[in-house]
Parts: sequence; structure tokens; C-alpha cells
Amino acid sequence: AGLVVRAPVVPDERLVTAARESGVAVLSFARGASWTHLTGMLKALTAESGLYGADAHTLGRIRSGDLFAVANAIAALLDAPVTIEDRNSRLLAFSSRQEDTDPSRIQTILGRQVPEHYTRILEGRGVFQAIYRSERPVFVAPLPQTDDTSRPPELPRAAIAVRAGDEILGTIWVVVPEPLNEERNQALYEASKLVAMHMVWQRADTDMERRLRAELLSTALESGPGSLEAVRRLGLKDEPSVVLALTVVGSTSEHPLPAQLATERKRLADAFSMHLSAVHPRAAAALIGDVAYGILPLPQNRQDAEERAVWIATEFQARVGSRRPG
Repeated sequence: AGLVVRAPVVPDERLVTAARESGVAVLSFARGASWTHLTGMLKALTAESGLYGADAHTLGRIRSGDLFAVANAIAALLDAPVTIEDRNSRLLAFSSRQEDTDPSRIQTILGRQVPEHYTRILEGRGVFQAIYRSERPVFVAPLPQTDDTSRPPELPRAAIAVRAGDEILGTIWVVVPEPLNEERNQALYEASKLVAMHMVWQRADTDMERRLRAELLSTALESGPGSLEAVRRLGLKDEPSVVLALTVVGSTSEHPLPAQLATERKRLADAFSMHLSAVHPRAAAALIGDVAYGILPLPQNRQDAEERAVWIATEFQARVGSRRPG
């Protein structure tokens, strides 16, 4: 069915012709990626139970993508509170026992983001560079004590990058009183591989969900033979609705890269979907091509229903406009 080869692969005419004639898909494997990661992904994606079945695939006896369960497992292994964060220091999951930590960790959990002042200090110290360069855990000294004597002292950390091949997906942070010994260092290193598998699965799960919703929304908007079934699967009813659409027409840089625009559109579409779902529980939104479309049910007893839809769109634009000109 498919042939996976190491990067770099040049898809020349002979290769394309051979692939088409044989019916075999040729996939280029990222440089530096682990074959173990690929094996795990293939097993997960081809599991007979299916992606959304009751017996969903598990990794390390934990439901795939359940990062909170993984964080608790690592915390039990290391006997220390743990957080899992993405590349932008956004909190993805945390373990129990966070009451035994410091103010910065508490703020991270409450705000779902590492405090900006803490991140700036770590960047200034070169901590992130050290973590990304190292394959093993890095000991991070505590922040300097403030003048506020009532504030509990900051505690040191052990941190390790979560990698899928040569791509850094995020980091694991463990609050520890002293550097880890060799045995616990190895345990955290092995745990980072498991976290990578779960993060890859979670990303694949989210991407698949996005694609399914985009296909259903596209079918519903086309009003073809399958539109009624698509409307039903989207959770919509046979009721008056308005279609809203938005796209990125400007950029903070003069010549943005296609990948940057694609990422910006995806983030905007996710925010748009959340905005509409807060307005109406049955609203449906998805990114189709370069445009995010939303179907918003309208109350039948309101004369100003369409004006309200315009107000909802204007409010969303006002919220993102300062960061997204155009």
C-alpha cells in the first residue's frame, strides 16, 4: 500500500510515474525521526477499533492523546509534580500534587500559560536553548527571590524537550528540589518519548476532526444530495440560518510565507468556531480552503436576526483586528 523512505526524497518524473502505475504511495520520512514513532503512528491509525471507537487505541496503557493521564503517570514515576507544555509555553496538561509547588507553577495552571515574566527570565538565561539542544533532561535553577518575603520561594525544575524526529513538539517540566539522579533522568527521558507519541496522536486526532467537519460543512453549503445528512451530522436543524465567512487578507509581514498564512488561517478559524459556539450551541464552523465558514442558526421570533448576525461578526473582527490587520 505504501513505501516509506528516508528524507530527502526528490519526487522526479520517474518516481511519480512508478508510484502511479504501481498504485503504491511513496512517503518521505522526516530527517532524524524515529522508526519507533512511525510504527506507533501506523498501529494507532490502522487500529481496527477506529479513531472514535469505544476501544480507542492506547499508548502505554493510557488512552491515546490523554496528556493529563500521562502527566500523572510521570509524576508517580518521579514522585514530583509535572506539567506538559507546547513550544509557546502554553499549558497542555498537568499532574496532581501542584499544591506542593511555587507561585509561578500555580499561575501557569490558573492562566493555562507560563507567566510572561518567568518565560522572559528563562529566555534571558538561555534555558530554552539548552533544553532544545540536549537530548537529556536539563536542571533549571530557581528564579531569584523577590523582595516580597510573604511570597513562597521559587523551586528548581528538571525539564526535557519532547521530540518527534527533529521536530520539537513541547517540553516536560518537573518541580524537583535537586538535580535528578541517573535513574530518574533515564525515566524522564523515556517518558518524553511516550509524551511525543501522545502529542502526535492528539494532533492527528485534531486534524482528522477538522477535516471531517470541513467536509460536512462544505457538503451542507453546496445543497447537494448529501446536504441534509451533513446538516444532521453537524448538529444543525431545519431552521433559518445565516452563513458567515472570513479570511486573512492582510499580514503583519510584507511577504508572508505560505506556511505562516496557513497557520494564521487555522488559528483564526478555531477562534471563529469558538466565538460562534458561545453565541449559539448549534453553530458550526470550519476552514474550507482559505476561507472559514460558519453556519449560525437564527431565532425565528426575532425581526433583527440578520442584523444580530452582522453584529456578531463585527464583534469578532473587533477582537482579532488589532492583531490581524486587514
